[in-house]
Amino acid sequence: MPPNPQQVTSGGLLRLLADTVVLLFKTRHLSWRMNGDVGSGVRAIIRRDRRDLDDAVDRIARRILDLGRDLAPNYGELIRSSSVEQERELRSEMDMIRQVVTDHEKILADIETLTVALPLSDDPITADLLNHLAACHQQCRDNLSGLIRRPGQFVQ
Repeated sequence: MPPNPQQVTSGGLLRLLADTVVLLFKTRHLSWRMNGDVGSGVRAIIRRDRRDLDDAVDRIARRILDLGRDLAPNYGELIRSSSVEQERELRSEMDMIRQVVTDHEKILADIETLTVALPLSDDPITADLLNHLAACHQQCRDNLSGLIRRPGQFVQ
């Protein structure tokens, strides 16, 4: 029996949810680590990216539920399916930013794969969600990449 298209789609979205949750935590952690010497513009960029990721997590979770699939009952179980690695050690703010940029790029590649692999021709809602998520991750990546190119904004 071939897999149900909604199950296939929700399975792809579950992994994307896990990746985005791990990335959201990394972004929150980065925000918490920013000290008083960091410019308000840097803080504003990270705060906006954190809000965008938080909204993305909610949108993905709602879509998974709308497709009839349950979510993991706890954070630990959810993040076990993530392909975005959790941090194992403290890094400098600049290294954390570089890692978050790399994670955004990885998630963008995964979104592209999902867009090609999932049966989206009959699912415009999920197709629109993936397009929205790609735009969100591109914007966040570009915002943080700009900080890497202008490292003088940080006090190391």
